[in-house]
Amino acid sequence: MLRTFINVNQHISRKIGSIAPFTKDDIFARYEETVHRFMAPGQIVADIGGGKKSIITKYKEEFPGIQIYAIDISDKELEENSGADKKIVADVTKEIPLPDESVDMVISRSVLEHLQNQESFIKNCNHVLRSGGGGGGCFLTILRQVTRFRLVTRYLQL
Repeated sequence: MLRTFINVNQHISRKIGSIAPFTKDDIFARYEETVHRFMAPGQIVADIGGGKKSIITKYKEEFPGIQIYAIDISDKELEENSGADKKIVADVTKEIPLPDESVDMVISRSVLEHLQNQESFIKNCNHVLRSGGGGGGCFLTILRQVTRFRLVTRYLQL
């Protein structure tokens, strides 16, 4: 039954994609562009699921003083991350081991769908995010499943 649902969904997605040109957007590229647009010099950015590579480290020279904290549940993944300023091993559904209101932006890419307790994760992000101020309090995330339902990409534009 599940296989039938997946096959039907894929068939419908292809049909929609053939008539709706915006469904061909690269959602991961759009996500990265959006994160880049919110970045500013001197910010502290928590990259949840930053593991092997934080996607925004390539912008560090463009934003002097920016600090990128890669936070991941896997210490082995973090060992390979050479671009992060700080590497933190944590189960983000239990806590994000940073002081309250210490981060300007929290980003996550293809993380939410792997978490057992998404509500707890969102609450933990809220604790570490700065409120108000220059660019503070920005939370950007993307679900991997969205790439299968590309119709949604149109609504992710800010």
